Order: sequence, then C-alpha cells, then structure tokens
Amino acid sequence: MTEEELIKRLKAGDELAHKKIFTLYYEVILVFVTRFVPNPIDAAKDITQETFIALALNAPTLPKLATLSDVRAFLYVVARNKAIDHLKAKMRSDEFLREYFAFNGCVADPNEAATFVRENEIHAQITQYLQSLSDQQQAIIDLLISGNYTIKQISEKLETSEGNVRNQKHKVVQKLRELIKTYESNTKVVDTLIKIILYIWSFIHAIF
Repeated sequence: MTEEELIKRLKAGDELAHKKIFTLYYEVILVFVTRFVPNPIDAAKDITQETFIALALNAPTLPKLATLSDVRAFLYVVARNKAIDHLKAKMRSDEFLREYFAFNGCVADPNEAATFVRENEIHAQITQYLQSLSDQQQAIIDLLISGNYTIKQISEKLETSEGNVRNQKHKVVQKLRELIKTYESNTKVVDTLIKIILYIWSFIHAIF
C-alpha cells in the first residue's frame, strides 16, 4: 500500500488503514506523552489511545491531511493537548504533587511536601514571582522544561548568548531557592520543589 493509498483509505474510515497508522506511530506517540505524563504509565497509554481515536474521528474532515507527515503532526498536537488537559485537571489536587515527589525520589514525605506547597503562603509568593518573569526568562524556562532544548539550542533560538541563557536560568532558580528556603532547609527537598514548580509552571504558561 502506497502512502497516498494509505491516506486515502484512512480518510475514508478504512479499519485496516487505521491499524497501519496505529502500528506505525503508537510507540513514538506513547514515548512523547510520557514526557508530559511519566507516572502512572497507564495514564500515558490512555492519552495515547485517545489520540488515535481523535484521528479516526477527524481524519475524514481534515483537508490538510495529505501525507504521513501530516498524520504524524496531527497526532503530536492532539497528544500534547490531551496531556496538558490531563495535567491541568490533576493540578487541582495534591495527588499530582505527591506523584511527582515520589517520581523524583525526594527524601521528604510526599504527602507532607504536597501539603507544604498547597497550604503554605509560599505558594502565593512563588506564583507572584513567576508571573513577574520577563518574556525572555519565561521563554528560557519553557524551552528548558517542556521543550528539552540545550543551552546552546536556546541561545540560537532566542538569538542571545549562551552565557545570558545560563544567567537568566540561574536568576530564576536562585530566587525560587531563596523563597523556598524560608520554609524548608533540606537542600534536596528545595531542589526537587524547584524542578516540580518550574515543570508545572511551564505547562500553565503554555495553556494560557
């Protein structure tokens, strides 16, 4: 079956064509989703399944779906949006933070850590600080966290020096460290909190 025939049959709702696409891209989309939702793996699998269901439902009405590259791009966009929706929903509960503390191997009790972030006034202080980040600082955090770019790649993308990227990253992390250390003295807990906070913030920023 040629690529053109596969796309034509996919858009016609052909079951075999959908199975072929599923076989081609399931693993790569699942790996992509686990970058957003690493734990539990069942959640990532559900999101991946939902992504392919979305393709099946929308393929007949997508005029720009002409090549396998178009199919792959559609899957990535849908998977990313579904993963972000999943994270946004989970961020309403302490369960999200408990999972990420456990996933990162933090020595602190995950339950206590979640309560710490949710109930302490530091949450408001951190939010206020993150909202005050410059556009460049926000871009650097987004690319580092959700884009997995290197320092060199970020400097090229933002047309600035590698030294400036490192400096801006250091300023953000150092400020967060100062805020958190007011309430927590354990260095490993502080560092883990910073990773989690920036991870969450990068997705909130992407949503809004």
